Order: sequence, then structure tokens, then C-alpha cells
Amino acid sequence: FVPPATRDRLLGSASRPHRDGITDPVMKLSPRETQVFQLIGQGLSTDQAAIELELSPKTVHTHRQHIMDKLGLLTSSQLVVHAASWVKHRSLNGSHAHAASEAANDASAA
Repeated sequence: FVPPATRDRLLGSASRPHRDGITDPVMKLSPRETQVFQLIGQGLSTDQAAIELELSPKTVHTHRQHIMDKLGLLTSSQLVVHAASWVKHRSLNGSHAHAASEAANDASAA
């Protein structure tokens, strides 16, 4: 459970431009981190994401830590809330499938 004030602060900061000019902080993530972030937002656990991406759970855990560091998130709960909000926002704007496809293509090309 994330208190409403914390949730609102997290979600509000996601829409403000950052010092480096990137409005969507998720753009800082690598293609594979974006895939992991999306799966977290869809409600998958680390083990489920590992199966989906054909990675070890340890690798997915490492990606989760990198995502949290890049997005300035302190807890797993913050990560889940942020990822779920991002997935919901992307699906409402009709770009969810496109973003997932791009991330998958980028990751497979790497």
C-alpha cells in the first residue's frame, strides 16, 4: 500500500521536466529495462518477468534495481505504483503496444 500523498507526489513528478530536459523519465531506461518496467506495471513478479523474458530472476532483479536508481525510487512499492501508472497512461494514449514492440525490437537487436 502506498499512501495517497506519496502516490500523488510520485505521479506528479513523473510529468514534470527534469534537469536533462527529458519529460518522461522512463526514456532514461535501456530497452531491456523498459521491458522489465512494463512487465512490472502489468503486475508480473520478478520470477514471472524472468520467465516471460527468458532471463534469470537475478538478472530481472538487477534490472529492477537499475530502474529504481534511474527513476529515483526508493522502494519496490514505489516501483510498482510508478510502473502501473506508466502502463495505464501508455495504454490510454494508444501507444502501449507500440512502446512494447519498440522495446522488444531494441532488446533483441542488442
